[in-house]
Amino acid sequence: MSFRFRLCRNDTTHWLRQTFGATPLRIPEARVKPLVVVARRKDNIQFRGELKYLLDKPDWTFSLSEDPVSSASLDRTRKVDAEIGLELLQGFLKGLNAGTAPVHAALKNLKTLSFSFRNVRRRYADLNLLGQALAGVHIDMNHPSMGIFQGEDAHEMLLVSDVIVSNLIALNDESGGEAGLSAGLPEWTEYLAKAKTDLKRVSSEKSSILFEGEDYLTFAFSCVRLQADPATGAIQIREAVDVRGTGDAGPEAAPYVELDEDEFEPGLLSWDDGLEKPA
Repeated sequence: MSFRFRLCRNDTTHWLRQTFGATPLRIPEARVKPLVVVARRKDNIQFRGELKYLLDKPDWTFSLSEDPVSSASLDRTRKVDAEIGLELLQGFLKGLNAGTAPVHAALKNLKTLSFSFRNVRRRYADLNLLGQALAGVHIDMNHPSMGIFQGEDAHEMLLVSDVIVSNLIALNDESGGEAGLSAGLPEWTEYLAKAKTDLKRVSSEKSSILFEGEDYLTFAFSCVRLQADPATGAIQIREAVDVRGTGDAGPEAAPYVELDEDEFEPGLLSWDDGLEKPA
């Protein structure tokens, strides 16, 4: 079951879904990037690795694009109570190889909080250019890793096309207390002096505490559907079909595949391949 952690409907996940068809991750990580293959069968969603290693031309390359992303929905998320906030923060910190021991000291006087994503960027493949580039290559249908996509109980083959990345997440105190999150900063300073993490620094800013990573991590991603000819391995990108709210007009074609259809309690994806760091 890929969506073990769910939230109430909120502006952040709704904006990511409506703008990019993106699914948020429970634990942000750098390995989720464009041109990575994902396998899906019902509620089972697995990370499979880079597409190029399945091709008959392993030296195949494709140039990606990158743009800054700005949105009020990312600048400050909906307020949540401290217990849920701690659960969310644990996932973020796992992505940075950081423990959660100092978190309890920082949150002990808080009742409500929010998050901010800063230095946000979108890395993506132009789908028209990608379609052209894939026209000249084929998947090796005899590749040992292709078994999961073949047979009667086959998984659907998806390809990550877009990722939303950030290297700085802020935890904001929405409780109105005087001490705020800065009271927990000494514990973080002591922790970072001893622990080996991917955190570059932890600092305070007014009623916020900032966690800056060494690298950019993906916290949401979009997928398209791939179809390989079983005889030749020829690849094409297939349109996803959205049948909701279409009325008499019938199904609508859409470029991205929605991995989670629950709009009222959106989930944060945890991979079913067993390789994800436990939150």
